[in-house]
Amino acid sequence: MWFHRVVAPRYYAKVRPGDVVIDCGAHIGDITQCFLDRGAVVHAFEPHPEAYARLSSRFSNEPRVHCYNQAVSREAGILKLYLSPDDDSMGAVQASSLMAEKDNVSTDRYVEVEAVRLSEFIKQLDHVRFLKMDIEGAEYDVLPDMIDAGLHKKIDYIVVETHERSMGLKAKHAALQATIASNNIKNIDLNWL
Repeated sequence: MWFHRVVAPRYYAKVRPGDVVIDCGAHIGDITQCFLDRGAVVHAFEPHPEAYARLSSRFSNEPRVHCYNQAVSREAGILKLYLSPDDDSMGAVQASSLMAEKDNVSTDRYVEVEAVRLSEFIKQLDHVRFLKMDIEGAEYDVLPDMIDAGLHKKIDYIVVETHERSMGLKAKHAALQATIASNNIKNIDLNWL
């Protein structure tokens, strides 16, 4: 699995039994499984109904995995999850986004999903070993909210798959990089892939 090749050398091996991990954009749980195999307690967020059904079924008998059929956002509420024009494959499911401007979604095709403010969720936890974020452009809203609240300090490692190239979010990406640099934040990796 690519995750073992790409992430394992720097992060995966640092997760110990009992560590808390948050998997945002869990899809069907492949990365969740990697952390579970290390003994972690995993909070897996997946807003897409079809992917969530597979995720929750996969871990239905695993007490260390907590699955949430929610998007993570900078605000709680009901949001539109925009879908690919051909949302029939699991690959197309991965492309769904809260961001209408994403170039591989249709503003005419969406489902309304519950969103949790990730900052509020993290406040409830004592310590998080690892946060993986693959949330299709919403990272540019969620991370600044976490940083403003100082919650990145509760997390040892934060890895983010960024989407600035496919979404015209270069200005937001540059602003996030500047915020990370000016605050001397060392635990957020925007270049893990």
